[in-house]
Amino acid sequence: VRRPLSSRTAAITVPDGWDRAALIATLNGHPDVQRAGRQGVTHGAGESLSNPWHLQSGDFDEADWTDVSGITIAVLDTGAAYEDYSDDAGVYVATPCLAAADIRSPRDVVNDDLHANDDHQHGTHISSSIVADCELTGSAPGARLMPIKVLDHTNSGVESDLVEGIWWAIDNGADVINLSLTFRPGYVPSPELLEAIEAAAQADIVLVGASGNDGLDQVGWPAASPQVIAVAAGCPVPDHSENLTPAPYSNRGLEVDVIAGGGCLDVDLTDNGIPDGVVAEAFPVGSPEQPGLWLAAGTSQAAAMVSGAAARLLAAGADPEHVRLYLQDESEDNVFGGNPPFHDLMGAGVIDVEDAVQEAELEPNKFSSRRYFGAVLPLLRDNGDGTVTPGARFTVLEHDLDPADNVYAAGEVVGEGGRIIACLVQDDVGDESGQCFAWGNPVPAESAQGWKISLSSVVRGDESYRPTPVLFASADLEQLAADLAAHDELNDASLGVYWPDGATADGSPLAESWVIMNTGTGISTSPFGVVLPPIVIDPEVEIMDGNGISTSPFGLKVLEFQAGDLGLEGLEVVAIDGTGISTSPFGMIPDLPGLPGTPMCMPAEDDDCEDDGFGGDALDAQRLAGGWVSPTYGPAATAVMGSGLLGEPAQPMDGGATLGMAPYTE
Repeated sequence: VRRPLSSRTAAITVPDGWDRAALIATLNGHPDVQRAGRQGVTHGAGESLSNPWHLQSGDFDEADWTDVSGITIAVLDTGAAYEDYSDDAGVYVATPCLAAADIRSPRDVVNDDLHANDDHQHGTHISSSIVADCELTGSAPGARLMPIKVLDHTNSGVESDLVEGIWWAIDNGADVINLSLTFRPGYVPSPELLEAIEAAAQADIVLVGASGNDGLDQVGWPAASPQVIAVAAGCPVPDHSENLTPAPYSNRGLEVDVIAGGGCLDVDLTDNGIPDGVVAEAFPVGSPEQPGLWLAAGTSQAAAMVSGAAARLLAAGADPEHVRLYLQDESEDNVFGGNPPFHDLMGAGVIDVEDAVQEAELEPNKFSSRRYFGAVLPLLRDNGDGTVTPGARFTVLEHDLDPADNVYAAGEVVGEGGRIIACLVQDDVGDESGQCFAWGNPVPAESAQGWKISLSSVVRGDESYRPTPVLFASADLEQLAADLAAHDELNDASLGVYWPDGATADGSPLAESWVIMNTGTGISTSPFGVVLPPIVIDPEVEIMDGNGISTSPFGLKVLEFQAGDLGLEGLEVVAIDGTGISTSPFGMIPDLPGLPGTPMCMPAEDDDCEDDGFGGDALDAQRLAGGWVSPTYGPAATAVMGSGLLGEPAQPMDGGATLGMAPYTE
């Protein structure tokens, strides 16, 4: 399936009172920014190019020098101006800094060749922002560059090319993958993309993504994946310090990990006569034969800063899995006016590369035992006044599968009245140890259509952890798995469980509802579940055609059977055919209160899971097999989302997350 990507690069903006001609004249006349020709970049005696504000803000300039020449950074973008080359499409001229870079395994996925030449401008700017080691200094100067072209001359492309690009980076030895691109809001990742992201993480590759430039409280994919370090953008502050203020265009959200210099082209708070953008090599859009220096601003540029920081941490010996945590632990959080980290949905704060590298060198095993597992139990509270409130019970376990203590479980309710939700998890609260309840906003019961509820992060001090899904296995669940294995018609089904009127949770009555849960082997999405009112899934209806409730290609076929026939008493279960979970076997609602059964964490390869997990043969077989896979290859909750019950159908992707660009040269 070729899912389209498209670009929404904003118009160039300039400081108040300036026109474009005045801006160009100022740039051309500035002593530190002059013409960039084929003979090299020339500049004056100042430090605007070798030590620009965006590097100062992250303390790149103060970090002990780490040799990053052995680190390969794959930039998946519009390509890069790294070689002099010509073909039927045009003439390409290498920029001075990229011409001197160490290029490894270039690949043009769009045109299916080995010349990843940039015919837009975005990928060149990102690439030189990272690896430039000439008069212009990148965030990881001297690192190896693997340019992979997945976006075309219009800065757009398709999801399948992005997937192929990730696999190319994996197969050719990338250490870091920079993803300065985003899908549009409402995008639902395909199993193919999830598989590629997970494979990259398993290959010890650090993935870095732009949060997006929509100004929304929603992080775009692929940055929203638990396996990707999500980066928000910041701009200089008026006091000219090395701190940042969040950029107004930058997307926020629970998935944001850190903030880095992305720039704002409508101000000059650094008082150097140049708008506060990020300086790097590029060329006029569509004219790769005219290299020069350009200003740009966006979460793309911020992601490029963090990719460079990741390369420095890897060179200093940091475990790839812990790069995110070192960056968060040493981030400066006073940028937000005294609010604790993550409370502004902008992550832990502004990166401090110097402190992060020093910490990695001094404490190489600091995060070796820090990991959290999580589960989501979706709920629908009956408020007794004609309204219902979606929510969830979050369960969080430590790396040894004991209940977590004094951490915040944070997630999101997606749907009508949806919002970000959070609650405090403690290990000394009796039956609810390691658990807490969080609720969304009330909505009229008659208009309720359903919600997706996720557990996005576990916050511990200055660090945010993406929890790995955990399933609570019991003898009943094992019996259910064994009996269902004998039903051929259910081999491609997920399970929904029914909450009747009169059930209670958190001391509150629950409304009648159905729940579908993602509790499987995949680690590229957060634990989540879907809660639906009976009007959406009615067990009395044998078949519901997806066309009857939406324009989704997913059909919902409900097969009713008696729980007593499966060795269970008093449990009503339905199998939903056509929405099999490709990353998880099924959902099972445990009895309230307390931890039900034995925690069986995913993925199956994890040692803790093997040692402490539930050993039922049928359940373990389903887990190892990756669960029931339907012909549509769509996760159950994703299919429901795509049907319009929880939001719009899957949207196209936005290429290169750049807010705007302005030339340094005529």
